[in-house]
Amino acid sequence: MMLKQDLKLGDAKTKYYREYFWGGWDQYRVKLAMGRDLILNPAQYGDTVNTFGYPYAQVGDKTINPTLKMQN
Repeated sequence: MMLKQDLKLGDAKTKYYREYFWGGWDQYRVKLAMGRDLILNPAQYGDTVNTFGYPYAQVGDKTINPTLKMQN
């Protein structure tokens, strides 16, 4: 908002936005999950999912490793 509205740190609107957005929810945020050791629906095979820091995918009963590079 500061960049979009060209606000400076000392502006009154900046203080309002900092208080509103720090720890608050607005219409532009989506809650994906809460907690850890998540069980998806339908339930995944194998271990629970810790976080969604990387994409998560399974094909059949095999979990796809998102950190591996695809080869041609």
